[in-house]
Amino acid sequence: TVAIALLDGAVTPASYDAARFTDPRVVALMQKVRVNEDAALTRAYPDGAPSRLRIALRSGESLTAEMTYPTGHAKSPMSDAEVERKFRDMLSDHPIAARSDELLQRLWSLENCADVGRDVIASLAV
Repeated sequence: TVAIALLDGAVTPASYDAARFTDPRVVALMQKVRVNEDAALTRAYPDGAPSRLRIALRSGESLTAEMTYPTGHAKSPMSDAEVERKFRDMLSDHPIAARSDELLQRLWSLENCADVGRDVIASLAV
């Protein structure tokens, strides 16, 4: 996932297509990825969901980025527009993608549903 995120700039449902894991560029970068636990970051959970990425460049320079509250965390909430964009992206390859506007409308008004099973869940059927 880290290798694909670095190569593509994002992680989407397509990131997990089987073909991506045999792509020579992905495989080459995956072989360079190491995951290590940092006890201090682990202790910060569940208040946050911290992570740190360090990239060692061929020049010897090292780039580091750290995030405690990733987008979507309660302390770094997504805007409605971001939620809708993610919903549409996650649904893009699904047969009901053409009905995403209708589904979003139902989900945004969930508190008004008399019967969630009938009014929302049943509407997800292909």
